[in-house]
Amino acid sequence: MEEYVFVCEDSLEGIFSGVYEAYEFKKQERVESHDTLHLAVKQPDMQRLFTRYIKLKTVEEKELCLIENGKVPVVVQIIIFAVVPEDMS
Repeated sequence: MEEYVFVCEDSLEGIFSGVYEAYEFKKQERVESHDTLHLAVKQPDMQRLFTRYIKLKTVEEKELCLIENGKVPVVVQIIIFAVVPEDMS
């Protein structure tokens, strides 16, 4: 049975993003058990057999990428920039 490791950023937003993405992945791929899904805050030094490592972006990184590509409506961009700290933009 294949296992999945979601590698996320070592921050509160990164971990929450990892939990959300793992849940979405479980629904989309119809993974039967939570036992095959794992979260990690860094890429392991030694990789395991039959394990797929999925590197994740935090929600803030995803939002900024979508804005840069023009895929987010202007109204939503204003809301996001009002919430995201200045040093992130």
